[in-house]
Amino acid sequence: MKTTKILTLFFSLFIAMEFSVIDAFAQFYPEKIFAPDFYTYKGDEYRSASGKPGPKYWQNQADYRIQASFDTLNYNLEGIVEIRYQNNSPDKLDQLWLQLDQNNTLASTRGNRIQAPIAAVDARKGYLISSVKIERNGEWVDASYLIEDTRMQIRLAAHPLKSGEQLKLSIKYAYTLQKQGGGGRSGYLDTKNGKIFEFSYWYPRLCVYDDYYGWNTLPFMGSGEMYLDYGNIDFSITAPAGALVVATGDLINKEEVLTEKTLARLAKAQESDATVMIRSASELKEGLTKNKRGTVTWHFNMKNTRDVAWALSSAFIWDAARINLPDGKTALAQSVYPIESTTDSIAWPRSTEMIKASVEHYSKKWFAFPYPVATSVAGPVGGMEFPGMAFNGYQAKPYIMYLLASHEIGHTCFQ
Repeated sequence: MKTTKILTLFFSLFIAMEFSVIDAFAQFYPEKIFAPDFYTYKGDEYRSASGKPGPKYWQNQADYRIQASFDTLNYNLEGIVEIRYQNNSPDKLDQLWLQLDQNNTLASTRGNRIQAPIAAVDARKGYLISSVKIERNGEWVDASYLIEDTRMQIRLAAHPLKSGEQLKLSIKYAYTLQKQGGGGRSGYLDTKNGKIFEFSYWYPRLCVYDDYYGWNTLPFMGSGEMYLDYGNIDFSITAPAGALVVATGDLINKEEVLTEKTLARLAKAQESDATVMIRSASELKEGLTKNKRGTVTWHFNMKNTRDVAWALSSAFIWDAARINLPDGKTALAQSVYPIESTTDSIAWPRSTEMIKASVEHYSKKWFAFPYPVATSVAGPVGGMEFPGMAFNGYQAKPYIMYLLASHEIGHTCFQ
């Protein structure tokens, strides 16, 4: 009797398990997962089935004006960013979303909870937001906002942003530059002539609102940061005198900042197919800024860009050459690197040559390089692209140097 009951129980469990397996397989549709026609979007008035813009295609625009200063002693960056946001969508927006990518160093963010679940809390990490304001009727008023993970939500329910309208935001912020931060895209490096500082995702940026997903609000996990609205970005960096700041876009106050000797060499490079030395290794102890003490403010401007980045060091050797573009236009290829990048078989003295050749080739083969300057920076980041700029490893040897130079600057056109 006991044996019969045991067998009955066994077969009951077996049948239950079998039906569970059958049920699981019944929910598995390999023809959908491995379907050859995985892209089933049929298109609409905003975009065609091929992905090309349709007759009513739109993009919102975010223009930025940033004033920032960096203290090289405590690694603290302070800034005020003013954002003009244009709603070109047909929708009324009752909220805005912004990216706060520097927050990905916080122990509480999703990325760190996955990658370093026992990381200690550090008050020096992430953004410190001290003010968020919206301009209304010519006056700045406090905004209602919420920060969660690497995102900020600004609530507009009482005054939604209608289609075709624009608004202005002003955000006062600060953060401490980490030795390695921003998903490994920024940081600093010690050299014998001073530190190299590299800055990416260094200001609050609007998330994209599009016709496909609405607000794109995935948190920053250390990658996946390329999707941004295009706009014009005007930014000023205040840093110690004597150090060199390079950034994406035009340096529009170079006559105020740089010495006459430096300006003359830069002008020569803009007319030269051969690399021109603007600041040599033997001149690193000489100041290249007119102001020898205190601070210097470097003013840059970049049009029709999704982002800007910059780097700072008193240890930078600097060279440059002319880029020849289609239709007789030109741009400037430039590289900055420490003396450590010139020893043994390290190939940084050929970086500008490689940047120039790559941009000229891509401009002929696909479409013209859209910005006035292409910059390669040697530093702690091993390889990362920004519009018109690349952070590349400072110890790269010839083959890797060419791969880095060509690959990363090529991402300007293929993000």
